[in-house]
Amino acid sequence: MKREGAVVVDARTFLVVIGLAVLLVTAGCSSLGGDGETDSPTAGAATPTTTGEQTPDTPQAVRTVTDDLDAETAATFERLVTDEDGELTDEGERLLDRLDATAELGATQRDAVVKSVVDREDIGSVVETLDTLLATPDAFAAEALAAGLDDSNGDGILDGEATALGLDSADVDNRTVDIARRAREDGYGEREITAIQRLADFDAFAWRQAEAFGLVNNVADGDVTANDLDLLNDTSGDGLLDGTVAELGLDPAPSRERLATATETLGQEAFSLLGIRYLEQYATVLDDDAARQQAAALDRLEPVEPATLSQDDVAALADDDGDGLINAMEAELGLDAAKADPAIARVVTRLVDGDYGETERQYVERVVDLREYRGNDYERWSQATALGLLGEELANGTVTDSQLQALGNNDTDKLLNGIETEFGTDPNVADTSGDGFLDHLLWGPMQDLGLDVSPDSPNVFVEVDTAEGVAAPSEEQKQAVQSLFESAPDNIGEINVQFRVCHTEQADIAEPEDMIGDTLEDRNITGLGFHYLLLADGLVAGATQGATLTLPVDDAQYDDLTSWMVVDGTLWRTNSEVYQAGTIAHELGHSLGIGGDAYLGVDSFEVSAERYQSIMNYNYPLEDLTFSTGEPFNDYEQMANQTFGSRFQDRSTLETMWDDGDADEEALC
Repeated sequence: MKREGAVVVDARTFLVVIGLAVLLVTAGCSSLGGDGETDSPTAGAATPTTTGEQTPDTPQAVRTVTDDLDAETAATFERLVTDEDGELTDEGERLLDRLDATAELGATQRDAVVKSVVDREDIGSVVETLDTLLATPDAFAAEALAAGLDDSNGDGILDGEATALGLDSADVDNRTVDIARRAREDGYGEREITAIQRLADFDAFAWRQAEAFGLVNNVADGDVTANDLDLLNDTSGDGLLDGTVAELGLDPAPSRERLATATETLGQEAFSLLGIRYLEQYATVLDDDAARQQAAALDRLEPVEPATLSQDDVAALADDDGDGLINAMEAELGLDAAKADPAIARVVTRLVDGDYGETERQYVERVVDLREYRGNDYERWSQATALGLLGEELANGTVTDSQLQALGNNDTDKLLNGIETEFGTDPNVADTSGDGFLDHLLWGPMQDLGLDVSPDSPNVFVEVDTAEGVAAPSEEQKQAVQSLFESAPDNIGEINVQFRVCHTEQADIAEPEDMIGDTLEDRNITGLGFHYLLLADGLVAGATQGATLTLPVDDAQYDDLTSWMVVDGTLWRTNSEVYQAGTIAHELGHSLGIGGDAYLGVDSFEVSAERYQSIMNYNYPLEDLTFSTGEPFNDYEQMANQTFGSRFQDRSTLETMWDDGDADEEALC
């Protein structure tokens, strides 16, 4: 340390002074000992010198710079900056001026530069380099010059400079080096340095992003803005530069690893107009839980290869109708992507929230199939709603096998399996009871009409009209008939016979033939599958006690006719209540399908009462209400095989009520 007021003489100066004194003393002694002449050096002898030594005339500025260097380096440096007269050259002055500025960064930096000058022996290029680096921020310049001016790679970037920029001089990144060289030409600024440091740390994916959005060119051109530096960040650490995130209109804070993977997979195509549109839509889907789950279920979140990217990929992730279903899901379900379907969307979004497996896929497909039935209180959409199959029961995101089964329709009726199970019908049989009434008609309009229906055993409904002055069937008569049908074998099931008395002042007839042509107008109940019975005020004496006409309803030739039964309503007066009940049961047996062509014992005297024990046998007493259950002819099986005469009764009004979703109570009397 230099102390104030002290005289400082370096070692080399001291030795020179001592040497001169010795020479003077020697010369003086010689003169004293001779004739006053001075001796001359021996001819041809060289004057001895010391390698690297500086002369007393070395400029102080040079001495200051070379104080800490070895003598050889110091002497070489002095030679480079002075002329033959030992005066500083213009270049030397410029260099020393830059070295003074370098010394402000640190002696290490200055000495390293001096050594580089000696190695290069080229002051001009050194001054230019120093001018460039000394114009940079001090911290950067200090690091850049710490290793001198070496450029071991010959890439135009000093080794220290490369270190300061974050470059690996052992593994040259030509991309960043090129950018650094271009930026260096206009002089590094704080922002350019920071930008290059970030670029040096980029992998191929990050570099591609920076390049795509013009950030690399901005750095190279020295036009780096504060915003550019922000865009070169990766705030979330997911691999997406904030510039990419900004281009997609997103918040840079959340991590979006899926989006980063999709972007990287697309390569350069990611930054085309199509690629940007795709990534924007992809990001929108990722930010929406329901949409993301749908896309994942359909494998639409898997990265798309650049060679296959198309507008279809963009459209698949959109939700054109805004109902919550992405277009890909709408296509999967056969829906119209331009027509909102929020009800389906609610089901789908609940299910994709969990494990959207094959069971869930089938369930949603079934829900979609039910769409056509919306707006009808009887139809399957309403049934599914009533069963809770479209509601909160699906909130856990999974579908059980029983729910999937309940939403199906195994048979050809119009009831979901779940409704059939609740109602008591067989989900695998359209007409569980085999009576001609399809299960959905029993469950829907017939129940709503207040009819006492049985879901799993045959139903027989009879409209009863009476001629004026004729009594309706008594309770005793009705109970006798009902008990007879209820005693059917187990394999048939109890036959549920219901009588409904409508018109008690009907025009009377004398002979059964008088019924033909008038019954259609006389009926009060049509199209509900009811059989028709008229109790007449006596028939032709001795001719008949009852008669039945059965006509297929699907035969066009009988369009103006209808099936019917007629019974003498005065039989109970001359016989008994049970006798008249037997006659009604006999005619009802015909209406339910037991005809004379089925067995020769029917309506004949050819088979004995003992052999064919049935009220269908003229030989069998009507007071003993019985149908045959075995050989030679089984009445119940015949009725069942004929679906209880269903082909003779019109059910079209019931079907109309079903289609309307409402039962018309005025259809009954």
